[in-house]
Amino acid sequence: MDSEYIRTQKKALRRKILEIRDAQTREDIALRSMKIEERLTELLEWKKAEKIFFFYGYSSEVMTEDMMSHALSEGKRIFLPRVISLEKMSFFEVKELKGLLPDKHGILEPPESWGATSELPDLLIIPGVAFDHSCYRMGYGRGYYDRFISSIGQDIPNVALAFELQIVDSVPRGEYDLPVDRIITEKEIYTKHC
Repeated sequence: MDSEYIRTQKKALRRKILEIRDAQTREDIALRSMKIEERLTELLEWKKAEKIFFFYGYSSEVMTEDMMSHALSEGKRIFLPRVISLEKMSFFEVKELKGLLPDKHGILEPPESWGATSELPDLLIIPGVAFDHSCYRMGYGRGYYDRFISSIGQDIPNVALAFELQIVDSVPRGEYDLPVDRIITEKEIYTKHC
């Protein structure tokens, strides 16, 4: 399939899903995020993980702050991304949630002075815009997570967090798009190759 056609399809779907996701109330987002946290923390991958690479939920995304606090209270180490350039993001260890700074979009990230880690995660938590039942993901169009996953290898467990309204029949995908291992919504856990 033509890559320009796929790009156009992704752009249209991204706009549609973000419009629907943004229409949720703060209460709906909080309640659904709580249910997602309950499912996430029951996973064997969560229980086994010592180092969890998170994203900081922004705007109408799944709220992850309580999940990160939960992980810290269990003695786990958490890491958050910071965009370094147009091509790259790095993860920084976060010992407490105070001290994070908003980037140009208002997304909280670790200050550069905390120092990027070269450690690998035991579990990678991934954001996204739309997902399908085969666990394919469509992000925000910048490719940060695709590049990061390619750089660390496919063996590290990853879980995408999304609301059920972000699940579609099929996500437009190119030859380099890879599925995530699992998607957790407030209603379901979708598993790759199911």
